[in-house]
Parts: sequence; structure tokens; C-alpha cells
Amino acid sequence: MLFAACSSLDCPMNSHVYATYGFYVDEETPVSLNGLLSVNANRIDGNDTTLLNKKSGAHSIQLPMSYTNPVDQLNFVLQLEDGTVLTDVVSVEKTNDPHFESVECGANYFHTLTGVSSTNNFIDSVVIKKNKVNYDATQEHVYIYVKH
Repeated sequence: MLFAACSSLDCPMNSHVYATYGFYVDEETPVSLNGLLSVNANRIDGNDTTLLNKKSGAHSIQLPMSYTNPVDQLNFVLQLEDGTVLTDVVSVEKTNDPHFESVECGANYFHTLTGVSSTNNFIDSVVIKKNKVNYDATQEHVYIYVKH
């Protein structure tokens, strides 16, 4: 006799959880940054991790979030075309909610954004637009209003 086993796994095709940050000049006008954008995460151990390295003309970016920290501190470094370097720190307060679908799919973390702030060198202000961060990569979670 031949036995066949099957599994009805419904693991998501995209199992990555990223927060999406969009750059704007006002509520309705997106903008592409003039220069190269790098983003580093400040870690608890005092080191930093590069999340994005010298992206040209960024109008939105997707960044991973930490699983255990209640606040992620991100260094946004913009190198302008004339060589000027501007740095802002964006702090993202959040919950870390374990999400488990099955053993085969593994565990992941979803997040609820509860607060956001920044320094103001090239960033004018930051606002949470969608506070639920999960597998849906089509939504912009944070609007970053840049100075112009």
C-alpha cells in the first residue's frame, strides 16, 4: 500500500514584516529626496546596524522593526548632492505582538505603532498614518514631512 500525506499550509508568501516610511512636503504631496539616504538602527548594545545604504532619490522606504525593543531609534542620514550631510533621529514607539500561524510557518512579530518623533535637521515632522504593521507591504505607516 502506498500512503500519501498532504499538508494544507497557508503560510503567507511574504512573511516579512516591514514598516513603510513615505516622504512628503505636505499631506498630499509625496517627494523624492535629493541625495543619498542611509538609515542605521541604534541597538541596545550600543552598536548600530545599517538598514538602508545610500538609496538615491528615495520617496518611500521599507525598514524592519526590532522584535523586543519598545522603541526603535533610527538614524536617517541624508547626503546632499553638494556633499552636505544631514542627520535626524526618528524614534518609533511600538508594541511587539507575537504572531503564530503554524509550526511550519514559524513565528513572527506584528507591531502597533503608538508614537513617533524626530529631530529636525532635514525632517520637519513625522506622523503615524497606519498604526498596524503586519505582512501588508502596500500601506505607508509613517509620513515623514521634509523641510523644503
